Amino acid sequence: MKWLIGLKVVAPLFIFMFIGYLLKKTRLVTPSFIEGLNRFSYKFTIPIVVFYSICYADFSNLNLDLLWFTLLASTVLFGILALVIHLSIGDNKKKGAVIQGFVRINQVLFAIPLLTNMYGPRPPGCRLF
Repeated sequence: MKWLIGLKVVAPLFIFMFIGYLLKKTRLVTPSFIEGLNRFSYKFTIPIVVFYSICYADFSNLNLDLLWFTLLASTVLFGILALVIHLSIGDNKKKGAVIQGFVRINQVLFAIPLLTNMYGPRPPGCRLF
């Protein structure tokens, strides 16, 4: 029965990605449209999602040990990733693109819907105002 919960949580994201794949394969979207959509995502949707997350966050039960561990682990992982890419890719122009591809910020756009599907919507009202 637990696999049904996992399917309910992950299936909408896979469907979303599959629709994007079909749109690309059928050429209903152009590369310039995708470039504009990426720009829109970075400049508009990501700041809104981050603000929404901070706005509705419950800081009363903040686990500082987990926060510090996450920051340290992310820094170490990024350092290892940068070293491996530096040693394995010869072209300097490609190194930055590969590192950026691994740590893209738009993963937030998938993480928040995934967590919402797992734990339900947040309570109404913003604690910042």
